[in-house]
Amino acid sequence: MNEFKKGVEVRLIIHNILFAIKYKNFNFDYIFEKVKKREDLKTSDYNLINDVVLSSMRLHLYVNKIINLYTKKKPKKDQYILLLSSITQLVYLNYQNYAVINCAVEIAKLDKIIAVPGFINSVLKNIDQNKSELKKIVLEEKQLSQITNYFLFDKIDRNKKIEIFESIAQKPHTHLVFKKKINNNKQIIKITNFSGILKNKISINSLDEFKNGDCWVQDFGAMLPLYLTKKLKNLNVLDMCAAPGGKTFQLINSGAKVHSIEKEHLRGLKLKENLNRLKFNSNIKIIDVLKLKEDKKFNLVVLDAPCSSIGTIRRNPDILFKNKKVNINQMYKNQINLLEKANRLLLVNGTLIYIVCSFVNQETYKPIMDFLKKNKNFSIERFNSEKKYSSLIDSNGFIKIFPQKFSGTFIDGFFAAKLKKNA
Repeated sequence: MNEFKKGVEVRLIIHNILFAIKYKNFNFDYIFEKVKKREDLKTSDYNLINDVVLSSMRLHLYVNKIINLYTKKKPKKDQYILLLSSITQLVYLNYQNYAVINCAVEIAKLDKIIAVPGFINSVLKNIDQNKSELKKIVLEEKQLSQITNYFLFDKIDRNKKIEIFESIAQKPHTHLVFKKKINNNKQIIKITNFSGILKNKISINSLDEFKNGDCWVQDFGAMLPLYLTKKLKNLNVLDMCAAPGGKTFQLINSGAKVHSIEKEHLRGLKLKENLNRLKFNSNIKIIDVLKLKEDKKFNLVVLDAPCSSIGTIRRNPDILFKNKKVNINQMYKNQINLLEKANRLLLVNGTLIYIVCSFVNQETYKPIMDFLKKNKNFSIERFNSEKKYSSLIDSNGFIKIFPQKFSGTFIDGFFAAKLKKNA
């Protein structure tokens, strides 16, 4: 197969993935794994697919603004996806214009694609001539309001919204947590004594510490609650929703005796695989934690509850790209049920740490405050930190992080509350 035909084939896969996510509510991780099992492609082809699909979703609001400048009518579905992926490649990823435009035109000619080749060709050529200026486009609130799940940002002021969306348009950094303190490692930009980000263009698989099982991937916001929690050694700990395992690994590395629960079978297998790589041991059960027997009680229960995942939109941009609305009320009910289960599994004088990768009130403050109203024997235990992390802790002593740039790295949005069971 010649180079051009291969380019068309790979970009058609990109088109089909974006179409399935936008209009059929597929998740990127799921469909990308399907593609890897079905298609016989080079690693470079899979990297291209990954880069273009994720970048197209992160940047779709910017691209929408460009499309509106160059088209008189709203493009039909196939035409929109073709323009989205092609403009992302031309303007933001700096791919070769002839490859991008010619492949898009060939895809538009296919019988199963409802698009006008001449229209696609004309629009993309005009955009390519002005791409330097188009790269400077900034967002306005009216672009944000086009998103189906924009309601998740209702209680956030305009400037903060713009700041979040500008942040999540950037590619995420790979944040690693290490078993031991980081000394002089030229491949890592140090963020804490035990964590940092990979420098640009360094593959994680080339890192000796990763190959040797001395570190794992975990976002800064996800690792912060346990990083700021001291005296974990010898505690009996339950990690209620454990996969892919970052918090379990932190706990084991701190000397805790850890029981890890994961509901989904494939995620549970991934957790076991990660534990083996790190040469860690944990008592793992693949079961719905709500069905777990309550005969054993724990000193510490860590509940990283299922949520909208809005905080991880830079890494998982599907949520803002899809047309399907998130059922935030169902999320809240599940979080309350999990909090009540955690209560029943916790010893008196024990600690409950509630974590969600969200900044939405209904998944953060509301479940915690409603739980405290019902369970008067619990009190808030503040997260205390050194000065450089104080901006990430609110007046309640909760960790509250929006997707942002912090200490030179892009971090995800997270919320965490620490509660003490007094009686």
